[in-house]
Amino acid sequence: VLVALSFMVTSGFSALAVDIGFLYAARAQLQNAVDMSATGATWALDGTDQGLAAARQSAIDIAAMNHVFGE
Repeated sequence: VLVALSFMVTSGFSALAVDIGFLYAARAQLQNAVDMSATGATWALDGTDQGLAAARQSAIDIAAMNHVFGE
């Protein structure tokens, strides 16, 4: 009985460790997507209202191209 209980606890902690690793990897992918969007948007800025609109659209387009774990 003690072995079965220990196995269940160990399995639970293993699953938790995998989930936390997945969250950290997703966070890193999201940060990379945000960084790429911001960088792409800055290239479109030219000091005009049209440049601001182009930068905003560029950021949206670049963010849409980046998927976190295929989603």
